[in-house]
Amino acid sequence: MDSHARRVGATLFALVLSIYIFTAGGSLTTTDAVVAFEVTRQLVDHQSVALPRELLGNEAHRGKDGRFYSPFGIAQSVFNVPFFVLGRGAARVTGLSIGRADAIEKAAVALGNTVAMAAGVWVCFLFARRITGSTRTAAACALATAFATPLWPHSKFGFNAPLSLLFVTLAAYCTWSATRSEDPVNPAWIGWWVGLGLLTRHELPILVIPIAIWLYLESSNVVQFARRLATALAGIAPAAAAWCALNIYRFGNALDTGYLRDRVPQFGSSIVTGLYGLLLSPTSSLFVYCPIAIVALAAILVLAARDRAAAVLFGGSVLILLLFYAQLGNWMGGRSYGPRYLVPVIPFLMLALVTLNRWHLVSSRWEATAMLLISLAVQVPGVVVDYAKVSVAHARAHGAPTPDDRLFNWRVSPLTLNTAAALELTPRNVGWLLGRGDAPRPVRAVSDRAQSDFSQQFADTLDFWWMYLLRMGVASPATVRLLLICLLAGIGALGLRYRRLMAFAK
Repeated sequence: MDSHARRVGATLFALVLSIYIFTAGGSLTTTDAVVAFEVTRQLVDHQSVALPRELLGNEAHRGKDGRFYSPFGIAQSVFNVPFFVLGRGAARVTGLSIGRADAIEKAAVALGNTVAMAAGVWVCFLFARRITGSTRTAAACALATAFATPLWPHSKFGFNAPLSLLFVTLAAYCTWSATRSEDPVNPAWIGWWVGLGLLTRHELPILVIPIAIWLYLESSNVVQFARRLATALAGIAPAAAAWCALNIYRFGNALDTGYLRDRVPQFGSSIVTGLYGLLLSPTSSLFVYCPIAIVALAAILVLAARDRAAAVLFGGSVLILLLFYAQLGNWMGGRSYGPRYLVPVIPFLMLALVTLNRWHLVSSRWEATAMLLISLAVQVPGVVVDYAKVSVAHARAHGAPTPDDRLFNWRVSPLTLNTAAALELTPRNVGWLLGRGDAPRPVRAVSDRAQSDFSQQFADTLDFWWMYLLRMGVASPATVRLLLICLLAGIGALGLRYRRLMAFAK
């Protein structure tokens, strides 16, 4: 890659990250995120992976020593460590007390996920550039992936989707580069990134299947294929060993992550129901929350005839994870905007479109623009309002949705609830920002254990960190307005630099 393309990539990363930070929420409102955060705190304060107390209310997560452990991948908590330390340092230096004692640390950890998602978009740019050789096409692919797909709203959540996406995309990038690059990478890098995926989400190593098929189709003979596959598998070994050792330490079984005795995921449920839920339901439909996936699916079908290996790598990765999550009883993921489990493979849909573009078989520019705008519009309610707070408020007022509601009832879908909340809350929050209208209710202190009760006080607030500062009285409306002007000026400066660089891009 030439130096100009590298500058474009770096500027694009900075631009996407700055917009993600501008629209970040800065809070951890879901139980999964809080559990990962608590493991991070335990790692820093006590060099332990045990939870400080029972947080999930599930005996299946009690370890062999009687303590409770997180069933989630350890990589997310380890990744959080530097952000946690920075947040704690900032809290000590500034002496600020915002809402809760650990609010700044949690905001810093939430920022870590924002960085991971922006890094994933950067890898998408590098990948698309390698596929097409065009900086312009790669930049368009990266920007569409960043803002016209669920990556944008999920850059705000505390789930492990951003980190999973980063590792999965890097694994696929190295897979492609190992066979279709003038300077092939060592296949061990494939295994390295898949291994980190294992430490993030336990199921991600099943992506070795489409990767192995790619290596077979791209190898000139069986010996070359065996050598490449063996090298890739060797790259997974360190992470696999660490994964097994951690499971033995916690639960006394190399294969028990905490889920073996856990009935919550409901492994082996109806795959038909799960497929309907992940593809067509108002709760988690991939096509509803990422409309551009409709075109991407068509691209993969065309690729199957034009470039079988690429269709297997991109389409096969999406398909195998889709089938895995479809057989879970909780296929919807819970308290997330759209198909949370499928977020890590969404870049593959966009990259399939880029690969197909080499044969100029995409729709007209106007049709493509319309599809991108529709996809972008779908993301906005998930960015503006925190569905975790909206869903809890709706459940308290009207009762929790039934399984049938999640499958068929559009009135309780995240898209409907978030859109209604955004339309209702935006005028009120703009009034607060301008210093007009009724003042927001004061935020009351709660016990350290009442995480959800504290977060739910902000159900009437747009999900932006700077609105939370205003809502809690940390900053005045005038201060927040000045802050927004500075942030927008920085984003504008990056946008102008990006535009100048793109003027000379090919």
